[in-house]
Amino acid sequence: EDELPYLREFVVRIGGAMVASGDSIDSIQRTLQRIVRAYGRDDFEFFVLPTGLFVESGTADSARVLLSSDRMRARPRFDQISALYDLVNRAEAAAVTPTDGLAELAEISELPAPRGRIVRVAGHAVLTAGLALLLQPTLGGLGAAIALGVVVGLMKLPRLATLELGNVLP
Repeated sequence: EDELPYLREFVVRIGGAMVASGDSIDSIQRTLQRIVRAYGRDDFEFFVLPTGLFVESGTADSARVLLSSDRMRARPRFDQISALYDLVNRAEAAAVTPTDGLAELAEISELPAPRGRIVRVAGHAVLTAGLALLLQPTLGGLGAAIALGVVVGLMKLPRLATLELGNVLP
């Protein structure tokens, strides 16, 4: 019973991270149910939306409703999503305490990018070049795609991605 407030917070934050990662609503709901059952709780209800979730827990005298909204402007990277789902898998087996899980979620959100800026921008250029070769295999189309890939790569760098541009970037 002492862990209940931490479990509530952990479930809200892990669910919010799953929403931000773009997981499906049904998958998030099923996963959160498995997590709370692993911790021996069956008094949690979830209402998951594409932009956040509501978590209701407890009985009449200890009931709480918590909200997690999509506060993250920049979407998590693949390496962060991978670390998140490693944590989710351990939480489904109750192999991590809620307090340790909360600390690990904070660490995941602060993970440094695995590649440098130049490599990330070049990656966008190569990706768009490949798509251009599939769609419009001309020298002009290739050059335009590479230029657009560089622009998108630059716009997705951390300082710029946190601006309102995050909503229009792929």
